[in-house]
This record gives sequence, structure tokens and C-alpha cells, in this order.
Amino acid sequence: MLISGDWDPRAADGTLQVLKQQLGDAQFKHKLRRQALYCHTLIIQRGLIVVTFRDAAYPDSLKSIPDPPLALFLEASSKSGLAAETDKPIDVHAVKNQSAGRIAVVGSRRALLSSREFTEELCLKLADFGFEIISGLALGIDAAAHRGALKSGAGTNSCKTSAVLGSGHQNIYPKSNGYLYRQILQSGGAVISEFLPIVAPLKHNFPARNRIVSGLCVCVIVIEATAKSGSLITARLALEQGRDVLVAPGMVRDPRFTGCHRLIKQGAALIEGYEDVLACLGVSDQKRAGPTKTGLCGLSASERRLLEQVEFRVTGLDQLVTRTASTIPVLMETLLSLELQGYVRACSGGYVRVM
Repeated sequence: MLISGDWDPRAADGTLQVLKQQLGDAQFKHKLRRQALYCHTLIIQRGLIVVTFRDAAYPDSLKSIPDPPLALFLEASSKSGLAAETDKPIDVHAVKNQSAGRIAVVGSRRALLSSREFTEELCLKLADFGFEIISGLALGIDAAAHRGALKSGAGTNSCKTSAVLGSGHQNIYPKSNGYLYRQILQSGGAVISEFLPIVAPLKHNFPARNRIVSGLCVCVIVIEATAKSGSLITARLALEQGRDVLVAPGMVRDPRFTGCHRLIKQGAALIEGYEDVLACLGVSDQKRAGPTKTGLCGLSASERRLLEQVEFRVTGLDQLVTRTASTIPVLMETLLSLELQGYVRACSGGYVRVM
């Protein structure tokens, strides 16, 4: 092979680098292609629902936060319970419901037994009033929040709690909460993630996850948090998103509650039980037994139909329009009648049934 006299070895080195780069790009693209095909297979196998930012089912409450996820991967059981034999259609719009019906509960992974017991009791009561509890499926407070809500909906297949993951659905973290994961699905709840199914539970994923937890809800409850707790990140994000932050206090000078006390000093609402949460949200502390037949006899047919659509949690006017297929003027007239008779109460975000 002849080499001309003006051959530059530096040019040859540059050509070699280009070839190496192109070869590396080809390998990278091949790897990406394989991963994409694997993710597609997992989505189909697990029956995941993909909701993008432009879809009608995308939660309105998330669209308003500073950094909304481009897409959500949603897993929800199509069975009505453990013994179900027939499929039921999955309501992909369930996650879109107004954030006024959801409450986030976060806290320490190494929580005290007393804190976990308080969390379970609190979430049981809130779920009884119709709120959906959102948490992160982590150990400690997260798990206690899910368990408490599940006790409220035991055997009813009604959605009482949903979880937001800091990983893909194929990598549940922690693995010890796999049973709780399945319980949430079987109860009618959902497990949500913005990450592809194969994504591992990496450390930086969890702060990103927290913005979805707070963004889906009307308020965030913090239970047992140290000065460097990840729960404080969720609280900060909640404030940036315009959500209320409620805090359960602990023992003075106990480092496990330093973060909680700091939030209270900064203006977060102090709660000692579910009654305080209801008061902060403007919800009546009224049992869900409903009015007696005698009381309903005085209502017209249209008033009764509308009353059945108003929940014991905040129900938005747009929800009532959709459920009743009625015009706003007619709806407002009927709501005013029900309010004067003491059946509903107007509040921020809509109406609440009180008897």
C-alpha cells in the first residue's frame, strides 16, 4: 500500500475516532431498541394503562404543577376481588377525579409503632369519609397509611388508597411490600408511576415521585419526620403547588419529630386526629349513615337524584353536571334547595353532603 507524502497521521486518528463513535452509536441504538421492545412487552403483560399529558384521562391537578410528568403508567386490577371470575372494565378516568377527594400521607420509613398506629387509625377514618389516601408504598408511615385505608374498604372493592412508585412496575420497592401492592389493586385502587416498567428504584427517583404524590392531592399530611426527612421535600413541593400541609406533632426534643415541628413553626396546620383534617378541609364531621327514609320523603324526585350524587367529601360542580346531565342553572337551583333543607353545604371546591 502506497502512502502519499502529504499523509497526516492526525487525520487517520480522527477518522478512527469517528468510526468508533459511529460503532458505539449503533450499539447504543440497538440496546435502546431492545429495551423499548422489552418495555412494550411488559406493559402488555401487566396490563398497564399509559396516560400521556395530552390524554383526557390525565389528572387535571397534575397539569397545574410546575413540572408535570409527561406520562403516567397506571396499574389497576380488572377483577372485582380475590374470588372474581369475570373481568370488569378498568375505569382509566378514575385517576383523573378532582384532587379534592385525595389526601397524601407521608412520613418516616423507620417510624415508631405509636406513629404507625396513629397513621392507620387516621387513614381509616378519612377513608370512611370517602377520601382516597395517596402514599408511596414505602416502609413505615406509607405502608401504615395504605393499610388503614384498606381496612375501611375491606371487601367492598371500592378505591380507598392508591400508591405512587419511585421505580417502574417491574421493580416494586421495597419487595416486602409486594403483598400490600396486590391488596391495593384488589381493593380497586391503582399503582402509578411516571417511570418505564424496567426502571430501578434509584435514589434520585424518589424526590421526583414526591411531586406526583402531592400534586394528586388537596393536602399533604406529614407524620414523624426528621430534620433531613424526604417527607420535607414532599411538604415543600406541596406548598409550591398550592396544597395545604398538615402535621402531626411529636415529643419535644425528639429528633424523629424535628422536621414536623419545623413545619408547624413555618405555618403548617397542627392535627391531632381526623377531626382536625376535616376542619382544615371544610368537611362536616357527619357520619355516613345518610338521612332517614322519613327525611327523604320531603324531597322531590329531582332533589333525591341530585342528593345521591353529592358525596360526604367535596364534590365539584363539574362532577355533578356530568353525573346528572343537568344544566348549571337547574343544578344550582336544586342545590340551593338542598342546602336550605340542611342536606348539603357549599364549600371551597364544590358541595359536601352533610346528612
